[in-house]
Amino acid sequence: MKVMNDGFIYKLVSGEKAKDIFALGLFELYVVYEDDSESEIESQKDLNEALENGYDIGIAVGNINQ
Repeated sequence: MKVMNDGFIYKLVSGEKAKDIFALGLFELYVVYEDDSESEIESQKDLNEALENGYDIGIAVGNINQ
């Protein structure tokens, strides 16, 4: 799990899990950066680049403050 500065939570997944989730379209995946920013993974290319660069990949869970 990664809790962002604003209280939003991402469930982090391994590279292999991310590939499976993306291939099956189970959940939206996000690249979660060290600076607390994120970007949605919209293509296989996005996923591959995130994995090659060693970025965290997560599934949006929700806000801890709600």
